[in-house]
Amino acid sequence: LTAVQAGQLEKGDSGQMTYTESLIKLKDELSEAQTQNKQAQMKLKHSQSAIKKMEQSCKQAEKEIAKEKHDFELSEKAVANIEKKIASLGYSEEEYSSLKEEKQNLELK
Repeated sequence: LTAVQAGQLEKGDSGQMTYTESLIKLKDELSEAQTQNKQAQMKLKHSQSAIKKMEQSCKQAEKEIAKEKHDFELSEKAVANIEKKIASLGYSEEEYSSLKEEKQNLELK
């Protein structure tokens, strides 16, 4: 409630506020309320904009995570296939080390 509505008009030098003084005071209150409203509206728009940016960032991160997961799964399959091929060839680490050493010796000669 405003001062006029509540019936609590302030008394000036001459006693009670005049109609003009009351109107001026109410217009000042209205102006202040409108200013606060605009500020709140601006804050709300800023917050909504920030939320949209965050949502876009989250969506982008989700896409990147999905791609990385897909790439990882492909990599795991590739490793499994290579291990399977190596196993089917009867690979042993000792034979590999021996052949590698022999190759290096031949390259040095």
